[in-house]
Amino acid sequence: MKVLILTPYFDKPGGVAVYFSSLKKVMGNNYEFFFRGNKSTIRSPKVIFQYILDYSKFLIHLINNQYDVFLINTSFAATGCKRDQVYINILKLLDKKMVVFFHGWDKEYEIKTDKYKQSNAYPLKSFKKVDSMVVLASEFKEKLVSWGFNQKIYIETTVVDSFLTDGLISRKIWNEHTNFPIVFLFMARIEKEKGIFEAVNLFRELQNQLPNKQLQFKIAGSGSALDSLKDYVQSEMITNIEFLGHISGKEKKDAFLSSHVFLFPSMHGEGMPICLLEAMAFGLPLVTSIVGGVKDFFIEGKMGISINPFEALSTETVGKIQDLLSNLDAIQEISDYNFQFAKENFYAKEVAKRLEDILKETI
Repeated sequence: MKVLILTPYFDKPGGVAVYFSSLKKVMGNNYEFFFRGNKSTIRSPKVIFQYILDYSKFLIHLINNQYDVFLINTSFAATGCKRDQVYINILKLLDKKMVVFFHGWDKEYEIKTDKYKQSNAYPLKSFKKVDSMVVLASEFKEKLVSWGFNQKIYIETTVVDSFLTDGLISRKIWNEHTNFPIVFLFMARIEKEKGIFEAVNLFRELQNQLPNKQLQFKIAGSGSALDSLKDYVQSEMITNIEFLGHISGKEKKDAFLSSHVFLFPSMHGEGMPICLLEAMAFGLPLVTSIVGGVKDFFIEGKMGISINPFEALSTETVGKIQDLLSNLDAIQEISDYNFQFAKENFYAKEVAKRLEDILKETI
């Protein structure tokens, strides 16, 4: 089986690039990549010329190469769907087998699609021509089915980079020393909709409620809300918070290894947040909102605690976290469970094997 995967450049920020740069390390030589778009993170007004260039390169590539199946990676959003309908129509004209993988899901585009009944108009009409689809949450599959997409639709996950998991073993997340600092970790884009201000306020409340425990909060990431977040922490005089900035490689691995609880009260329309999968791979209990694909696998109590980000300071939420922090045995059980679950479901080899099965079933 020879496969061509359409994807952004690996050095461009974003979930699709991270996903396939991770999988490429464990994929065979029968997988090839067609990179489309530019390498810049800045959207250019000349994007239409980039599209035309990419379409031309794609046609030339098809003339010179033969493939059994094509994997088109995109987002359910106006821009991605308009761009990729052209690739779909080209491949359909040539009677090629193809799979579309929606990595992102724009809720506003979903609402517009419902309101104006756009699922039977272009660009979405083109997507009904593909042989199968992959999404990151059951709710996305249900929506596609309601719009009349009758091809096979698979539910998949994102992936934890093998660099992070190489040599990783289950660890003792805690010890019996009462003066051992409890380290919370947030690692994602620093944006308001990611719930970072709610996370900071929750951390402050936990410090107030647990004066005899040493608590620390590490915040890793960059984004448009970083400066305002730092100003807020300073003006509110919230202590024991460390800003790590954007980290990768060994720094990222060390941040996970030196933390004990992963805090992620996101309000964003997430697909499958890779930060949660990475945290589980390191055996961290989760304190998270249940967004997007998270609800398809998260088990309350076994993996951590689910919270409503709009009620982050409620007595119930704070009490649940206090109960967790006071039960060392429960914390270790969650740690062991998350480590094993991630190993069986989110490691690159496991994800690559499932993706290969989907492609084989499509041919």
